[in-house]
Amino acid sequence: MIMRELVTDSPFCDDKVIEACLSVRAEATASPWAYKPLLVRAMRGLVPDEVLTRTTKDHSGHEWFSGLKLQRPALAALAEDSLLVRYGLVDADSLRRALLSPQLSTVPSQPLEQTLGHEMWLRDLEAHPTPAYLWKEHHAAAH
Repeated sequence: MIMRELVTDSPFCDDKVIEACLSVRAEATASPWAYKPLLVRAMRGLVPDEVLTRTTKDHSGHEWFSGLKLQRPALAALAEDSLLVRYGLVDADSLRRALLSPQLSTVPSQPLEQTLGHEMWLRDLEAHPTPAYLWKEHHAAAH
């Protein structure tokens, strides 16, 4: 299957992360009043507050596959000027094959979804080197 050619890493499965998670009392990892409270505490200061305050997990499978189908030309163009390819993190031919595959709009592919997410994050980072939520602090410290 073409989709398997894209490699993905899972830093949350790193030994040190697993050890840290296993060292926490089970009752501290979940709450009926908050979404992933342990992860929120661990990421405070690293992730924007608006992301940390969400209360549910995204369920957008239908929209995801519809979007893939509609945006196939734009997605294929990503392979031509991919920052991930430029930085040597993704193979251009594998990315192109995955984005042009007939299976794209029918087979779930977490590696492809993560690859597209990383590509868009890098593009946003290139366009906005200092994120808006840090802009005030960044410029105040410079003066």
